[in-house]
Amino acid sequence: MSEANVRPPLGGREADEDGINKGILRCPRCSSRLLCQQGRLKDAELRALWVPSKESGNSADAESVAGDAQGSGDAIRESNDTKGEIQSTVVAHGSEALDQAGSAPDNANAAIRWSERPCDWWWVVEDVNDMDNVGLSAVVEAPPGLLQLVMCCECLYGPFGYQMQGDPQLWLCCDLLHQQDASLANDEDDFRAPSGIDMAMLQQMLASGMATTQFKVTFEHSRLGMMLSDNAAGDGVEVIAFTTSGDGMVGAAEASGKICIGDKLTRINGRSTRGMDYAAVLDAVIAAPRPLIIHFERKGHGPPEQGASVNQEVLRVEHQEWKGAQSAEVAK
Repeated sequence: MSEANVRPPLGGREADEDGINKGILRCPRCSSRLLCQQGRLKDAELRALWVPSKESGNSADAESVAGDAQGSGDAIRESNDTKGEIQSTVVAHGSEALDQAGSAPDNANAAIRWSERPCDWWWVVEDVNDMDNVGLSAVVEAPPGLLQLVMCCECLYGPFGYQMQGDPQLWLCCDLLHQQDASLANDEDDFRAPSGIDMAMLQQMLASGMATTQFKVTFEHSRLGMMLSDNAAGDGVEVIAFTTSGDGMVGAAEASGKICIGDKLTRINGRSTRGMDYAAVLDAVIAAPRPLIIHFERKGHGPPEQGASVNQEVLRVEHQEWKGAQSAEVAK
């Protein structure tokens, strides 16, 4: 068996000098890639993972959902109930049960029982967009408050973490995940297109705006040549124009041929932009070391290789020196 196919033990905590995950976090049941070189290691003794089960009157049920240090296979399916009640819970705990899935209880309306699972070490992920693969339950009311449970969307393994309502951070329990050496990553295997997918139809969806594409651009230049603004939806920062220097030369962003007006910036050197306004994003872009990697998101309009050419009109304005967020506040 090749090294890439060997499952490492659960609970790996390899991190760089800044505490950032150095490897790939994988699902113990299906080996799906969940997270790659994202997430900060945190020792949080006062936090616990709350695991739900259906109330059945059998005291053994509480033990079966508590899990142990070898992993938990409790899978939460999202409910259609407007109150956010969990409709069904699949239980398979312990390392010997990671490749099994139990049967959902017959009584979908049973009350939810919560069991506390201690977890000393966590990977704290700044934003759900940093995950390669993630499933979130409906919002449920647990002992610590309103939250969503985190699971593998491929096989419904979980919960192995949670996200409190109103907080973008995800807390992933180290003990319940495999950490693999990042050098063993295989993007072709991890992100293989589903069998039977109609690629022509997918391309049509992208071109029509029905789908969203994500891509990244690497910059070496200090000045990128793009004007940013908070988008109309209020959920991000987007490119609203390209800028030119005094001699009319275009900047690195337009010259890349990949970026369109309306593209949303989602990460700056791995840092999520969620919750940041355009001024904070500009400050982060300017302060970031080069090479600078910016992740963009585009709703339809063709693949990133087409870049600005897919726009009927490219807006260009003369470059103005940015003096920081504080100056922008004074100018308002």
